[in-house]
Amino acid sequence: MGAPAGGFASPRGTAFDLGVQVWREQSPRANVTLEVSARITVREDGARTGNAAGARHGDLAVAVAVDLDADRDAAAREALAETLGALPPGCAYALIGADGRTVYPFDGGWATASAASLRDAGFTTGTRQVYVDRKAWGPGTGGAGVAGLLAAARAQFDRGGDRVPPVRHLLLVTDGSGGLGHGPVPGPAGGAGGAGRGGQGAGLAAVDAELDRCAGRFTCDVLALDGPWEPAALLAVAERLHGRATPVADRFAAAAEEAVAARHGSAPELPLEIVLRHGVRLVGLEETSPGSHPLPAREVQGRPGVLRTQALPWRPGTSTYRLKLGLDATGDPLATDLQLAALSVGDSHAPVVVRWETRPRPRPTPPRARPHGGPGAREPEAASATPAEGGLAYGAEENTVVVAGAVELMRKELKRGKIALHDRRHEEAERRLGAAAQLAHQLGVEWALEEVGRVAEVVDARLGVVRVHEAVDREELKRSILHREGGTSAAPEAMAVEPTAFITFDCHRCGRTAGATAQYCIVCGTALTGARR
Repeated sequence: MGAPAGGFASPRGTAFDLGVQVWREQSPRANVTLEVSARITVREDGARTGNAAGARHGDLAVAVAVDLDADRDAAAREALAETLGALPPGCAYALIGADGRTVYPFDGGWATASAASLRDAGFTTGTRQVYVDRKAWGPGTGGAGVAGLLAAARAQFDRGGDRVPPVRHLLLVTDGSGGLGHGPVPGPAGGAGGAGRGGQGAGLAAVDAELDRCAGRFTCDVLALDGPWEPAALLAVAERLHGRATPVADRFAAAAEEAVAARHGSAPELPLEIVLRHGVRLVGLEETSPGSHPLPAREVQGRPGVLRTQALPWRPGTSTYRLKLGLDATGDPLATDLQLAALSVGDSHAPVVVRWETRPRPRPTPPRARPHGGPGAREPEAASATPAEGGLAYGAEENTVVVAGAVELMRKELKRGKIALHDRRHEEAERRLGAAAQLAHQLGVEWALEEVGRVAEVVDARLGVVRVHEAVDREELKRSILHREGGTSAAPEAMAVEPTAFITFDCHRCGRTAGATAQYCIVCGTALTGARR
């Protein structure tokens, strides 16, 4: 199959390292589902430094959207002016006020960053029209909210068409004063002010719907100042639009400058391309780090079997993805390396190769959370920490496939448990935090147990039994939800345990789970050692 044809060249000064891992030996069944882990590292190769980096500022368009209370401390307004003043020279920029209207430049278009224009924009931040001004709009009203500002940014980036630079980024600065927003963005001056308000569920639905429209069109970083913002909404914005949501103080200019600097050092957006062998289909694709969300991929017109994601922003660092491939393998040759797919980003390509065997090595079963802490909860079946002599030795690639899913599930349960606790859904919080604690215990991940312990008493980590604290600092809880705990890597090297300490197997005849050192299946008696090499 080779490298995908018609791919996209890596931008000058940017290098991509793409690697895939898959459990190589598989049984040739009629309905096989393969799980593939892809790891992409982006690095600057030294060709873009100093003045060369400055030459790229013209590729950047930044929209700064403001959702702050007009009566907030003056430090926030000063920080907003400093943020605009620190924009890289030559980039295109616009300032969007809390009501969804572009307040600078005054014609509603785009300005080019220069000393004079940035000074004028800085003066604009001192006017109340930029902020959520309830005194002017009346009691019970507010700004466009998160959904309205996303819609306003989308319209702003569309304004100018192809003349808007290719690297498009939204910096959303919020204290939650405008709410989530689920009404119309205000019209021209003199029209109705503010978006409609209502229940949180409707607001979250409006944010989700607007994110569907914005995905792939621009990226977004969120700076969250102390206030009544909803952590689930800000987290969704950052993950879906490939950015970060960061809790900040009123003097946030340094954090804003860092976020913009990361973007103007980014490569222009490129898609992830997948080429499938005839008969192979893509069952699912999701980003697992640094975000965690499904990633749609569509077939390229006129090229059967070639799929592309939306254009993704690539900046220095590592991202991981999980693919599921489905196929009928009954007609394939045995004991032969077969390439089922190939992945490509920029100039980097990687094949997905498997080998069909009638008696493949038993597949490891990753740690899994048992029923959470209620009556009948039982301890997971233990696996020996050290394989018996002559037992199975595993390669790093195979361990990565086994472990990465469990680590990511642990992160998701921890995050969802905190969100449930913030929303006062205590039963769900205990269930999810208990699952995170149980997985952390099996994986040997101490930081995750410590995170659970900040908001709940860990009664029994082995059984996943926790009890949330009666009193929780809700502001600190909100801030912790926005953080990605334990760093950005979901790879097993970040864990303090050898992978063989928790690997188990499913018997290839009856499906019964067995420990890593088991010689025979305790249900059907099938020898488990013969297939181990």
